[in-house]
Amino acid sequence: MSFKVHDIKEYNYAFDARLGAPGQLQLWGNEGKVAQIEFIDDGLPVPQPMFPPDLSSAKIFFKRSALVGIVDMLRNEGPVRLTINDQYPGHVLLHTGPEPVGEGEKQ
Repeated sequence: MSFKVHDIKEYNYAFDARLGAPGQLQLWGNEGKVAQIEFIDDGLPVPQPMFPPDLSSAKIFFKRSALVGIVDMLRNEGPVRLTINDQYPGHVLLHTGPEPVGEGEKQ
């Protein structure tokens, strides 16, 4: 089992006019693009993430309703990290780093 943690430095997202919904979100770290996030209908099962053996990047899926929370995390929290873990069946976590209790929102 191994894992790799990427610090997220930048992000961008797009809306797909054909779908009338979020299309994709990309996360960037010091070494370039570390994640391609695609959004699926809320009623569908979430596919397993895909990543290469070196854990340098990942293609991950979230339900469309998660977009607002993800963008809020990227805009208002720090540090934000992406952990890729190859322990079967493989998983990817988008998360914040440690934060002081009671810190409140940044101004």
